Parts: sequence; C-alpha cells; structure tokens
Amino acid sequence: MAIPYRLFNRFRAATLRGQSANNSFNTVDKWTNDHLINGEFGKIKNMTGGGGIWNEWVSIFRGYDEDDFESHPGMDELCRIEFSAFVGSPLYNSKPITQIVVVDGILGSPTAPNSWDKYLVTGKYYDGTNPYNVYPPDIIYAMTEILYLNVVDLPALVTLNSPAWNLGIGVHTNSQQANWWRNGYGIRYADATPNEGGWAADNGFRCVFTPNSAKVMFFNAVCNSLSRYSMTTAGGVPVVLTGLGFNNSDAEIGWKPGGWNDYVAYIYFEGLQGQGTYTLRPTVNYTINSTTQITINSMPAMLAGTYRIKLRKDFHGTGKTIDSYAGDWRCDTDGRVYPGQRIIFTVADDGDGDGEEDPVIYIEWPWKSRTTTIFKYWAPIDVRTPLIFYDGRILDIGSFERAPSDISGLAQVSDLTLEIANHDQEISKLLAEYECLNQTVSFWWGFRNSPYATKSYLCSMVVADYEKPDSTWKVTLRDINSRYF
Repeated sequence: MAIPYRLFNRFRAATLRGQSANNSFNTVDKWTNDHLINGEFGKIKNMTGGGGIWNEWVSIFRGYDEDDFESHPGMDELCRIEFSAFVGSPLYNSKPITQIVVVDGILGSPTAPNSWDKYLVTGKYYDGTNPYNVYPPDIIYAMTEILYLNVVDLPALVTLNSPAWNLGIGVHTNSQQANWWRNGYGIRYADATPNEGGWAADNGFRCVFTPNSAKVMFFNAVCNSLSRYSMTTAGGVPVVLTGLGFNNSDAEIGWKPGGWNDYVAYIYFEGLQGQGTYTLRPTVNYTINSTTQITINSMPAMLAGTYRIKLRKDFHGTGKTIDSYAGDWRCDTDGRVYPGQRIIFTVADDGDGDGEEDPVIYIEWPWKSRTTTIFKYWAPIDVRTPLIFYDGRILDIGSFERAPSDISGLAQVSDLTLEIANHDQEISKLLAEYECLNQTVSFWWGFRNSPYATKSYLCSMVVADYEKPDSTWKVTLRDINSRYF
C-alpha cells in the first residue's frame, strides 16, 4: 500500500563549476562566479581550455515556487523521497572512464534561513553576494544511496533515494526536510573507474543530469471522508474514517531497528464553540482496520456543537508528534495528495432525537466572467457528497413562498434574502473577478444524513441585488421568471 505523497515534475537547475590546481575544492576561491542553467556533473584533470587545472561540476536542483514547492501544515513531516532523473551519455569521456560513482542527496547549503537564488547563484555565492557555509555546497546523503553508473548503460533513467532511515545516521529525510524545501537536491561526482590516480592531463568526464520527478512521501495521515458527519449528543454510533497513512508498514517506510510503529495513536474531536476536546485511543475507542480505514466502534456522548477532527501519531517513540486534520488534505487511489476542505463533525439533537431528519438546503451558484465559469456549492452546514463538497457558508435564509404571478399566471417564488459568511473574504474575491447581478442560482433540499442522491430540486432564482460584503454578505434573489416577464 502507498504512503501519502506529493509529486513535483519541474525543477530549477544550476551547475556550479570549481577550478583548482591541487584538486581540492574546499574554499571559495576554488569556485567560479557563474553557473550553467542545466544540470551537469563530472571532473577533468588539467583541462585544456579550463585554465590547465582540475575542473569539477556540481549540480543543484529545487522545485518551482509556482508549483507550491514548500511545506504545508498537515502535510509537513517528510518520510522519504524518490528522485527520478535522466543521466545522459558522457559529453566528454577520456581515459576512457567505465564506471562513475556519484553522491546525491538533500542540499544542506546554504544554511537556514537562506536559500540559493535561481538567477544569482554561482559557484562562489548562493545569492550573488554571500558565500556558502562549506565548499563544495553540502550534499547530505545516506551511505546506501551512492549511485554507481556503468557508462555502457548510459543514457539511463535512474531513481535516487533520500531514505527515511540509514544506519549510522538515524532518521534521515525527516531531519533534513527544512533543507529540502529551501535548497532541494544536489549531485556530485565521487569516484570513477579508472580512478583519478591514473589520470593524465585532460582525462575525466562530464555528464548531463536532468531531473524527471520527485515523489515526496509523508508520515502525516490523510482522512478523505467519514461514514457520517453528525450524530445526537447521546453518541453511541459507529464512525468509519477512510483515507491513507493510518498505519504505514515498515516495508513501505524503510528499514529501522525496532520498527517504526507509525500509526494513528490519538483521534481528537476538538469543539469549535468551547465544548472542549474528546480524546479517543486505539483498542479502547477505535480499531485501525488497515492503513486506509479506521473504525470508531461507538462514539462517546458529546456536547452539542461542531468539531474538527485531529489525527495524531507518536513519531516512533522520540516524543515528536505528527498531526493532521481530517479533510485538510485528500488523496487519490494511488496515494497522491491534494489540498481539501476541513471536515466538520456536527453534534445536535433534533425533534425526535434520531439525528436523521434535519433538512438541509443546497445551493449551486455559478460565477461567470467573460472567459470562464466556476461553480460554488454552499449549504448551512458542511455537507460532503461523493463528488461535491458543500461549504457551510449560509448563515441565514428567508422562507420560500410560491404564488401565481399577476402578470404571467405562472407559479412564482417571492423574493428571497440570503446571508452568506465572508470571514475569509471569499465573497469579496468572487465579486472582484466575476459577474453577479442576474446570474442564476439553483436550490435543492434534502436531509443531513440521508443519501445525496435523494436530494430534490426546489427552484432557480436570479440575483436581483446585493450589499457590499463585510464579514457577511447579504443578497436578494428573485424568481427566474422575472428575467422574461
């Protein structure tokens, strides 16, 4: 079974060049003040046209900011990284070299809080001005991930690994995750066959190294959905959580003495109106059926209100905890994650106390510009369906009244007033980009815990007027027939 992961397919590349008369590259003066924009690695002895001295090339790579290459709450504890890349046939190979050994790993230079500038980075300076902390820039690698390349097999697609654990290092990728997001990955020549001791002038090699993808895996658990999203205050009902990463196996994570024990150790229902927090534990309150499913056998009695659900892991006994909120991140069947909407669990008693017959109004609201149309789905409470999430944004809704029109004789809904939450400026952003007046809004109704397929169409209305949004937004809707009569 997979581990939750994010996938990155684009990388900024920079090749740094060192030049040294004595084959030592450990000071700033041994590096040039420029860079290549592709990825290369290699070394040539006493290079003609390269100053008649040793020349070395080191490549560094980082994901695009535009592709959201950064850490996010709830998906912020790295497990391991699989880095796929294309290694080309040598651009230069003199001796000839038959095998190349390279060191690859997370780039530790420059140190926090700095990162290398994609435009200004050089062999001397990470931002055009300031030197690295060490030379060459520090590539933090695990000994098992040294890559051996037989030249006869090139070109080739290779997979490099930043493992979760390595003997002599301990927890590896997780401990270097800040460096990964700041600086990315690096690759450097380490040895060759024949080795440098037998090289003459102009012996050596250069190869192109082109990143293909980085599969970044996480310890954080992902909860896609619940079997139900509400109950009465008496509790006593089962709730099934479906997602991924509830109990990652040692085989998926990678070897570690004593095992990882990477499972959800706590589930917290955190009250959003001051009800407090209800803590659930495995075996006592719930069963981890698999890495994709948890069954809460019987919900405890809880105070009325709404709750967010936090999943917590103990990080293999180190005292570190790994948290994620249900719904904040979702994953597909392969395990690839994407941002979601936080799941809200509702506890309330209705008239007959069964928690099943509370009616819910669903709104489908298209927002149109000259070139695009997007759809927003709103309800008085968060409602999750197989394909659509209805954001609980409706604060108040007028009553639906229908009577024959004096003009057309057709049944017509009276004007309706809605009050919509704008605490996050969502409405303000929509109004700045899309048309609103005279746009069609459709209404549906159903019951909170009934199947989504049983919902019924109510009516369609058009936007007649609205107020300037503040923390809330008030809008007046009119029967759709008003467009024509």
